[in-house]
Amino acid sequence: MAELWHEREVRYFYFVDEHLLPYDEREALELLARWRAGLARRRVGPFGIGTMLRADRITPAIVKRFSELGLVRVFVGLELASEEEGRHFGRRAPGERELALLEEFARQGVITVSNLMLVHPYSTPETISRGIDLLERVPFGVFEATRMMVYHGTRLMKTMAEEGRLS
Repeated sequence: MAELWHEREVRYFYFVDEHLLPYDEREALELLARWRAGLARRRVGPFGIGTMLRADRITPAIVKRFSELGLVRVFVGLELASEEEGRHFGRRAPGERELALLEEFARQGVITVSNLMLVHPYSTPETISRGIDLLERVPFGVFEATRMMVYHGTRLMKTMAEEGRLS
């Protein structure tokens, strides 16, 4: 980052990896502190960072520390609207904690972009309605309602093939 900042005048860095930080809060805070100190030693001036983060792996303290480092934009996947859908796909459905994190990002001046897989192979009118209800509760940022894609080699593809739902 320092080389790009000094030699090429890069001022925005985007990391495409939702696992950029350790999952343990203490470890994540320590990494962010080392990252900030390393950039300061290299005399890196103002810049912005964009990345992806998993809502279930971040805390308000991480949000604050990361924004102090330079985080200005984050993609936070909400993904599924209900616990039932979450269990079906091995994910945790967003709740009050995740919505509060979106508020914390806004307080820190970080723009959020979120997605919700509103349509998936097991969607029903009820799950879509719950998804729309959840989207109404998103306090800040931009969100998009998406459809789940079936990719070759994934667990979803295997399950749907076993169910006879792929051709």
